[in-house]
Amino acid sequence: MSKATGVPLVTMRDALADPRIFGRILEGPTWDAWRAVLVAARGERLTKSERKILEKLSGRTTFPTRPPTRLAFRVGRRGGKDRAASILAAYLAALVDWRSVIVKGEAGVVLVAATNVAQARIATATSHRFSTKHRHYAASSPAARRT
Repeated sequence: MSKATGVPLVTMRDALADPRIFGRILEGPTWDAWRAVLVAARGERLTKSERKILEKLSGRTTFPTRPPTRLAFRVGRRGGKDRAASILAAYLAALVDWRSVIVKGEAGVVLVAATNVAQARIATATSHRFSTKHRHYAASSPAARRT
């Protein structure tokens, strides 16, 4: 059985850099680790600095070359988990084409659960940045044409 990953309309790296997508959500060097994790979560080629960050965080020296089927993190309070997970969910929902995976007539669903109202607000704020217009933007962007 093959593992479905969908076809990215734009890479995670480009989405994180583009201020019209996620570029303003994880700004600054304090978010370097989460940006590296999100790029690795999509199986994208890592830069030397991203590799160094992930080696330090995980103790691993090899990283996925395609999106993994599962991700697990151990992160303390106020570590950015909600924001990073929301970005990954929004990316998967709006910037990956799942037509090769989803049967015609089915609707794809991305579930983001929160344990309290504060976490739900973070997830909702991130996902509300996306609408149909973002999917159209991503599909027509120069980055999407390179993918």
